[in-house]
Amino acid sequence: VTVSSGNGNATFAGTVDADAAANNRTLAVNSAGLTTFGADVGANQRLGSLTTDAAGTTTAKSVTTSGDISFNDDVTLNGTYDSSAANGNFLAGKSATLAGNVTVNSGVGNATFNGPVDADAAANNRTLAVNSGGTTTFGAAVGGNQLLASLTTDAPGTTSAKDVTTSGNISFNDDVTLNGTYHSAAGNGNFLAAKTTTLAGNVTVTTGNGNAAFGGIVNADSAANNRSLTVNSAGATTFGAAVGGSQRLDTLTTDGPGTTSARDVTTRGNISFNVDVTLNGAYDSTAGNGNFLAAKTTTLAGDTTINSGSGNAMFTGAVDADAAANNRTLNDNNSGATTFGANVGAARALGSLTTDATGTTALNGGVVTTSGAQSFGDDVTLGAAATAL
Repeated sequence: VTVSSGNGNATFAGTVDADAAANNRTLAVNSAGLTTFGADVGANQRLGSLTTDAAGTTTAKSVTTSGDISFNDDVTLNGTYDSSAANGNFLAGKSATLAGNVTVNSGVGNATFNGPVDADAAANNRTLAVNSGGTTTFGAAVGGNQLLASLTTDAPGTTSAKDVTTSGNISFNDDVTLNGTYHSAAGNGNFLAAKTTTLAGNVTVTTGNGNAAFGGIVNADSAANNRSLTVNSAGATTFGAAVGGSQRLDTLTTDGPGTTSARDVTTRGNISFNVDVTLNGAYDSTAGNGNFLAAKTTTLAGDTTINSGSGNAMFTGAVDADAAANNRTLNDNNSGATTFGANVGAARALGSLTTDATGTTALNGGVVTTSGAQSFGDDVTLGAAATAL
């Protein structure tokens, strides 16, 4: 069936269904006016496909097809849009407004939102869940004009999302490409990138008191691109795998509240942990001689090496191993200034502390405790009135 109404409206007040399961009935509506589906489409017997053209607007509540669901106009969504029976693609070609909680199920088909995606009103907590084993693409801001309650993608497939604002959780359970700002602070929602993360631009994650978790590796998209990652969270920020290991970032920064756990970080610029941080592995900013900063307490959960070229390395707070039984080593290699502003190993001794031959080291805390060697290969200054080594 094809409906063509020019500038006139097209209205389906009741349910719309195919006549039999064996029949792939398609419905195309071409209207520069208002297309309205007042009840479910395909709920009793799914359609082959549903298509609206680029002109006008569409309101549709719950659509089930075996093939593609294509809204080429500005669309208002509410309910479930399921094309998984034959892995049909889902398309919102222009702007999408959520008038209720929305779930898109496309099997291994793609799900594409070309325009901005917003809730319909500030008072409404609209959730969006996209389940696709194909490619999920958000081509414009999500929640930029009116924030969503939450955004969730499932584990299969991939997602590309630019600028997301919610009051609750932002959860990418698949491999995700990020670009812009991801803001869930209004309701202290958590941020999750459960698998690999690729930065296609500078990225800022702001969660209020919510947590921020990167379950997989985090990389820039290209060697030529200077991609920075900033995480602002008063909760727990966790990097579960290497950051910049395959393609280094420009910078990595975490803000003052909360805690961070990060394992293996490679940048060309500064690595700045402005929170209590747990380290494990190598932190390398030599490519651009970036500074390394651990602004509060540092806990070593494994042997740790800092390589900052001619950049500085500063540990402002106490530095300790994670447990008395663990011999955690700390090696610092740079031709700049290394500064320990507080005690090292006083609460839980390190296995060893080593600095290389270039640069300088200042021990300002008064106590350095290790179970093994303390080797300062560079010029060292004992800044406290009394220093116990």
